[in-house]
Amino acid sequence: MYGDGRTLYHPLYIENFLDAFEIAMREDRGVGGTYLIADETYLSIENLVLAVAKAMNRSVRIVHLPIWPIVALGHAVEKACAPFGIPPPIHPRRVDWYRQTRAFSIERARRELAFVPAVSLDDGLRRAYEWYRREAMI
Repeated sequence: MYGDGRTLYHPLYIENFLDAFEIAMREDRGVGGTYLIADETYLSIENLVLAVAKAMNRSVRIVHLPIWPIVALGHAVEKACAPFGIPPPIHPRRVDWYRQTRAFSIERARRELAFVPAVSLDDGLRRAYEWYRREAMI
């Protein structure tokens, strides 16, 4: 894992997303509003990886590597590809995506829509894993 693993991510299980859509489409709710929809809590990327491993009944050993070489590589590749008009496979914005915190407040959706995510992180990850297995994608 590049970096310290503390970057925050806010998962969203598909059923929770669909529940929020259904609530927001009611005539008495969400009219003209904008809402951030996510699961109950956010967590670090390291804890998310550990939760995925748990859902899959696997163990994982996370090795932390410094991120600065990848940042430098992103800049170098972007500059090297520019004269040829080639889209760089790695560039600073793509690297930053892994470094930027994505933790949100769903308080407005709670307050105005009465949105409460019904599926927990652990249950959602387990369900997703089972679906991928049924579909022979894992």
